Amino acid sequence: MTDLITAAGVFEELRFVWELWAAELILLFPFAKAKGRIGWRITLSTVVLGVCSQFYFVVWQNSAGLPLPLYYPTILMWYLFLVILSLVFARYCFSLSFSDAVYIVTAGYSAQHVVYVTVHEVMAKGFLTELNQYLWLYIILSFLFSALWYFIVYLFFNKNLTLCGGRISEDTWKGMMRQIFSLVILMVSTFTCQHIFEEGTGLRYYAAMLDFLICILILTNQYSLCRVSLETKEKAVLEQMRSDSARFYSVSKELIETVNRKSHDMKHVLNALEHADSEERQRFIDETRKEIEAYQQVVKTDYEDLNTILAEKSLYCANRGIRLDCVTGDVPEGVLSALDLYVLLGNAIDNAVECVSGLKDEKKHVITVNAGSIGAFISIQINNYYEGKLKMQDGFPVTSKNGKYYHGFGLKRIRSIAVKYGGDISIDTENGIFSLQIMIPVHV
Repeated sequence: MTDLITAAGVFEELRFVWELWAAELILLFPFAKAKGRIGWRITLSTVVLGVCSQFYFVVWQNSAGLPLPLYYPTILMWYLFLVILSLVFARYCFSLSFSDAVYIVTAGYSAQHVVYVTVHEVMAKGFLTELNQYLWLYIILSFLFSALWYFIVYLFFNKNLTLCGGRISEDTWKGMMRQIFSLVILMVSTFTCQHIFEEGTGLRYYAAMLDFLICILILTNQYSLCRVSLETKEKAVLEQMRSDSARFYSVSKELIETVNRKSHDMKHVLNALEHADSEERQRFIDETRKEIEAYQQVVKTDYEDLNTILAEKSLYCANRGIRLDCVTGDVPEGVLSALDLYVLLGNAIDNAVECVSGLKDEKKHVITVNAGSIGAFISIQINNYYEGKLKMQDGFPVTSKNGKYYHGFGLKRIRSIAVKYGGDISIDTENGIFSLQIMIPVHV
């Protein structure tokens, strides 16, 4: 087999996996959250991909005698294996769903194959057939064209991938099959065009042009999917804003009614205090002081947006017979926008209110909010009692009663906001207490 292995042949196999991996990385960094020790993970992945690529010569030797109807599918399956291996490493290095990993690999393969068609087919096998004899020049041209083309792809995708916040599609069967189908069709189409080109017929440059256009079409399709996902999320945000506006109006109206009621009652209280003895007056003073202190316990931070939200929710809960206990530490401002903070905390506390309101034991009508900093993270934890048996589905709790989501309204929205800022949420349901933990890095 050694007579099959040449310096140019080794380069051809290495450049495929490394060009593919580089294309995936420029899409992954603005899109997904990198895992710990990312430099080590990428280095290991690059080395393993390079080593595995050299087993092509074993596949080539064992399939060389096969008839064409079997030879090309065999070679196709080999390169499909390498593409799948790059998908595994994408998930090893970054936090992303299977569907999104296939999405990235499909876009990366499309970008890489444009380099192959332009440099390694049209240039090296067409116009400059002696380029293989000058390997150093071949390597430089491949590197320069890859760098230029990948920079263009990066500029094209970067902003939208960043705004998607690490999620384009959920891991549903429909979503996964759609992405897998696109990848398979892409590879079969490009290999067919590649076969026509290498046959050396008069159609070879038409095949190269068709191959190029297929890759551009798939890249455009992946970009459109990203835009559709982003627009869907933007619509969800607008709906959430409208919902929040309506809810804010309702709460504001309720608070105004409460103040009016208190003002009306105060007139009678003042009239009564004029004729009350000292003991009754002191009891009233003590009760009023407790109410004021209960409100002041909410407002403890220098973060005005957080104070406002907690104060509003405290009164909102009090009017429903629910005690909201808040423990706040140092929460840095400017990490979350005021709207995202309101939606995040508002949904979390509203979920808890909805849950404890249905509990018969009034002693369990309690919600605790702990907000502060843990290391380089903002930590927000909301705890409340719950009843019933919970099970998890797609990372969210569901109830066995009527198949409806239990305590789950808004949880996906909360997670999407956390992911948007490079964080995530975790849910614990032990000992009859539902605990929602939100962690957001201060420096993303």
